[in-house]
Amino acid sequence: METWITLLLLVGAGGVVALILHLRRGRWQAALLRRKHKNKLNMPEELAESVIEDNLARLREQYPGRPEEWYLDKMLYELDRDRR
Repeated sequence: METWITLLLLVGAGGVVALILHLRRGRWQAALLRRKHKNKLNMPEELAESVIEDNLARLREQYPGRPEEWYLDKMLYELDRDRR
């Protein structure tokens, strides 16, 4: 019985660690995508941040429920597409 409880605790702890790592990776990826977008906009940082936030709001309204990385990736795709 003790073995099962110990095993369940270890599996549960592993799941918590995996979840924390997944969430941290998402924030890191979003920050990287924001930086890429700012660099491509080629404007002052405050203005670039404002443009990014406006685009995020538009996309969140158009495609609700997606993760922030999805919106940022879509914004980069649209920016590249529109520059062709």
